[in-house]
Amino acid sequence: MAFSIYTFSNSVNNLVNKNNTTTSGLDISSGLKKRIQKITMGFHENKPNLNILYPAVWVEPKVKSSNFAKMGGNAYRSMTVDYQIIGIVQTGLGVFDGREESDGEMLKLSANLDTLLRNFIKLSQTSVTMSLVESTEYDVIESNDTYNSICKLNLKVNIWSD
Repeated sequence: MAFSIYTFSNSVNNLVNKNNTTTSGLDISSGLKKRIQKITMGFHENKPNLNILYPAVWVEPKVKSSNFAKMGGNAYRSMTVDYQIIGIVQTGLGVFDGREESDGEMLKLSANLDTLLRNFIKLSQTSVTMSLVESTEYDVIESNDTYNSICKLNLKVNIWSD
């Protein structure tokens, strides 16, 4: 069966979603002052989010590349899919030391997501041969009196497909 980036992205999104619970040994909301309110697949810059729906996590597919391991009717492909797992924390207006608190919460969320992805190397898929958080970027978006602390985990996934 051909590889479906949509199905695979949903699988990664579901992995993150099912570990946003206190019964998970790798709870991604662990240590945060507020549980993650929204987990979605797509592009965080294109999906406005209500102030009450933070912290939030987006699973963003970025690049898919293919290499053929064998040609012909029984061709196997080695694919690499690059994702950014985006965590955004917004403490809110009028909170004393809100920016520092938001940054600290984002760092906790980043560590929780990193731990989850390192413990599920196959991302619940048998076709995955390797997944690796290659790097994490930290950023902030500040506008209209809002302050969003952002972590971007750059995830590389290798997949075998026929």
